[in-house]
Amino acid sequence: LQRFLAAPTDAERELAARELVAAGRPALLLALDAWKRIDLATDDGRADATALEREIVSALAGGRTFGWKPDASEESRRFDAKVIAQWHRVAASDDAWQRFLAPASTR
Repeated sequence: LQRFLAAPTDAERELAARELVAAGRPALLLALDAWKRIDLATDDGRADATALEREIVSALAGGRTFGWKPDASEESRRFDAKVIAQWHRVAASDDAWQRFLAPASTR
């Protein structure tokens, strides 16, 4: 995760993202923990948080997302904080995560 967030090139970031996604749910927990330390009010923080959501978290969830607003408006920061909280609820347990990943017809 540190390599992903600090990657100097897109290629290095993409490689780190693939490794994280291959790791499965443990990588999700790392990403969720990282979100706690990211300042959504800064440009760099928004970029990192957006990359985590798009390249790691939603990839681990098979493309599912709760939405994300990458712009820096106060409304978007509040919305994204709710998205992060929703991901925390879904990842709270293996059971909740598996229910989330299950096809809609089996939920």
